[in-house]
Amino acid sequence: MHRFYRYWFGLLAAFLFCNLFKSHAQPVPEWQDPQVFNINTEKPRADFLPYPDEKSALSADKKASSVRSLNGTWKFKWASHPSKAIPNFFDPNVQDASWDNIPVPSNWQVIGAREGRKYDHPVFTNSNPSFKATPPRINADTNAVGMYRTTFTVSEDVKSKQIFLHFAGVQSACYVWLNGVAIGYHEDGMTPFEFDITEDVKLGLNHLAVQVISWSDGSHLENQNHWRLSGIFRDVNLLVRPKVILTDFTVRTLLDANQEHATLKLSAFVKNYTEQAIHAHQILFTLYDANKSVVVTPVSQMVGTLDPAKEGAVRVDIPIPNPVKWTAETPYLYTLSVQLMNSDGKVLEATSQPVGFREIKMKGDQLLVNGKAVTLRGVNRHEFDAETGQAISRESMIKDISLMKQHNINAVRTSHYPNASEWYELCDQYGLYVIDEANIESQNPVGQNIALADMPQWRSAFLARGNAMIERDKNHPSVIIWSLGNELKTGKNFADMADYINLADPTRPINKHPTIQAGFGLNWADQGLKLKKPDGTSYWEFFNNSENARAAGLVNPDRMPKPELNDTKKVYQFVKFESPDTMRAGEKTVSILNNYDFLPLNVLELVWSVQENGKVIGKPGVISNLNAASRQRQQVSIPYELPATQKQGAEYFLNISIRLKDGTTWAPKGHEVAWHQIAIVKPQQPAPVLSLYNEKPLRVAQISAGRVAITGQDFAVTFDKKEGMISFKNKRDEMLQTPSDTLETTNSEIKTQRLTPTVYKVTINKILRSNAAEVAATSEYIVYATGDIYIKNTFSPANSGHLIMKSSPHLSMLATFNKTQWYGSDSYTSQNANGKIGLYSGTVAGTHFTNIMPLANGKSTNVRWTSITNPEGIGLLAVSDTAYNVNVPDYTKKDQSAAGQDRKTLAGETTFSYAFRLKPIDNTSNIEQIAAYTLPYSGQESGSTLAAGIGDDPDAVEADLVEEETVAPVKKPVKKAVVRKAPVRKKPASRKKSSRRRRR
Repeated sequence: MHRFYRYWFGLLAAFLFCNLFKSHAQPVPEWQDPQVFNINTEKPRADFLPYPDEKSALSADKKASSVRSLNGTWKFKWASHPSKAIPNFFDPNVQDASWDNIPVPSNWQVIGAREGRKYDHPVFTNSNPSFKATPPRINADTNAVGMYRTTFTVSEDVKSKQIFLHFAGVQSACYVWLNGVAIGYHEDGMTPFEFDITEDVKLGLNHLAVQVISWSDGSHLENQNHWRLSGIFRDVNLLVRPKVILTDFTVRTLLDANQEHATLKLSAFVKNYTEQAIHAHQILFTLYDANKSVVVTPVSQMVGTLDPAKEGAVRVDIPIPNPVKWTAETPYLYTLSVQLMNSDGKVLEATSQPVGFREIKMKGDQLLVNGKAVTLRGVNRHEFDAETGQAISRESMIKDISLMKQHNINAVRTSHYPNASEWYELCDQYGLYVIDEANIESQNPVGQNIALADMPQWRSAFLARGNAMIERDKNHPSVIIWSLGNELKTGKNFADMADYINLADPTRPINKHPTIQAGFGLNWADQGLKLKKPDGTSYWEFFNNSENARAAGLVNPDRMPKPELNDTKKVYQFVKFESPDTMRAGEKTVSILNNYDFLPLNVLELVWSVQENGKVIGKPGVISNLNAASRQRQQVSIPYELPATQKQGAEYFLNISIRLKDGTTWAPKGHEVAWHQIAIVKPQQPAPVLSLYNEKPLRVAQISAGRVAITGQDFAVTFDKKEGMISFKNKRDEMLQTPSDTLETTNSEIKTQRLTPTVYKVTINKILRSNAAEVAATSEYIVYATGDIYIKNTFSPANSGHLIMKSSPHLSMLATFNKTQWYGSDSYTSQNANGKIGLYSGTVAGTHFTNIMPLANGKSTNVRWTSITNPEGIGLLAVSDTAYNVNVPDYTKKDQSAAGQDRKTLAGETTFSYAFRLKPIDNTSNIEQIAAYTLPYSGQESGSTLAAGIGDDPDAVEADLVEEETVAPVKKPVKKAVVRKAPVRKKPASRKKSSRRRRR
């Protein structure tokens, strides 16, 4: 260590540890000084591993590198504030046997929460910091400190080397000591830093100590919406290197005007750590293709004479004829080896770097990759793991990338800080465009006119964070855009930062460009922590500071896909179908647009099938000759046939699936990348009307003035003037339980009409009240001797107030009815939901996705019919002649903390009406036949005026409704049915007796 730093750290120790030295002056500590963000650290450099020779460098085996991992179990002591830290904890003579053990890398809040340790608890914030916003000061009673210690040994052969201590990430600020000697200081936990410890390391046992402070002045620049976690959360390594080393290198690829041939522009830097000048050292560059064959003749460049402690540079341009280009769709990588040799030709050090030949430019408002405009289908990804917090494993990264690629996501924004370096290596390899974002997000404190981007004392911190990002990630082809940060006000510091980045790397645009596609609206994963209760059971920790930004992702924290991810996959799919959603029977041609930016369709195949009433019929077909180039169309003839004999009222769809011909690194052979479903329109015969011939008459009982029961041969149903249908028995098995309603019911009345001996109509009129608004609700129930019940509900606002209300019937069935089947879409029912019309079945519980927060889900859309039965097959069937939405939750509104969402506003509408029918069924019921007929006296018959339109807002419905349907209003029949009293004639004396009994 240089004497200057030894002297400086003597002063630092005097300040930090007042028991060592006394001073009347009280200087501002580094962690509260915005102009001090690193001390004694090496210059930022590209992320690469040094190896002893080219062979080991090309193998990319870290075990063969010159790197020694210090990851593992460290000793740990926690304090609530820097003032309460052990003053000389870094002294090797201080005993730490009683300290806690902690894994490195990790976040101590996560370890503490999972293991019940008394550390500060994980806190999630979105826009408000966890400390008073008085930049640059940290005025907080709790500003936790973690004191880390570990040891390592150094042998004689290692002591003769140049030794560096590398931290990949420490949050938020840290001081470092080795063998009791202060080594350095660093802020910005999301980028790496290194110390040269050659002069401070000793033979044998060495004691390393790190003090990590949760909040520093740098935290005012780190107000991202994520969990506030601290600790050494990325790798810690020793780099054992020769006395002359490769300190850094830069790889750039430029394409010619035709985007055909390339120039590989290389620069490398060498530093002399010996005590004498060196001469005639050279750098040898060799480019290999994916098959490890040499592409062009290796190029050697002389370094020249270097005096002690001096650094020299070499630069070379290598023409590469027509290389395979790198894109997110075609992530072809070459490998560059860089060898440092002495004057005798001996290799002192070597490394390797994947190279992707690609060029990024802005042309007007278009982002060009290799000269072609590209569309970014992106997500924002926070670096977070449900089990380990910010300590991310390679396996977790691969899972994220594979899921993204499988769901047509081609770009990711590192929200809102540089991610672990391995993430970029995997994006290079698998093919994802990366918007790399600096670790800066600083919203103005509420009520304060503070803009750090305009304060000169923060300028250096802004520039340092931008520089650390671009220096580490500059050689990754996946990085196509630099981002200065997130949600910050513009200011001179940002302008200076952008100017510097443009000078340092003119090959990539910056997201300040007004039209650049760098801000994505979708978040990748929910930020929930999976913790344990004292009894050992797991739970999700997500409520903190009453914000829900952590639960807005496309996957759960454990990376289980949400139904919304399949919606994204459909919207983002690269193969578009320009044919209409319907086609006449006999039409065979489908138009396909290849919306890939570079990939031709010959790597895909088309699989088709015909579907009848939700079931695939016949043998699926395969078309393997897709050949459209990117952005081109292809007409495909699909040789499907409909059955010669078709079922009454059958509905047919042509299903088209585009799949991978061969497996890739991110998906197996046969993986579906796009789909389309076309309704086949054919002449329809009028639907048959339900026959009531030979059915026994219904029996009607007036239970009270507000309640009536109707009984058939195998069923019984009861209506109440306030609660509607309150009982429905199927073969004596009760299917319903009394529902609960949050709306006040007033002025209700019930009427019963006998249409025929086998058909009765029950009409309930009532006023529903919510706050200051009212709505008139009319429910009509036509009950048939077959057990069918036709239901029509009509709502009309009774005044000018805005009413938020339920827009659908709510039937509460007993828990024993736990099996469901439906013909429609599975849009929001499970992680595998895809939105296709089909026949689906499962358990009631299985139709609901388990979010970490109780949110509305489980809805099926475009449903034709739904059945809910018990294990014996007895249950209820709901049918409509228009598509409707259905939800079958096994919980109540009280169970759902997200109550009050997804309501329908009726303000401004004169009427809102929908109709459907119910029928009791058993395991012998033929649902296809039941769904095919219509009901008399309902307006469903051929020639009736019942409209067949789907509701205009299928998503604006309550989350826990059993079924819901929206159709156009039904015109009232010209002739009114004769109103008859129920039950059928009784003696006058009996009626009076009954009346007297009621009066009592």
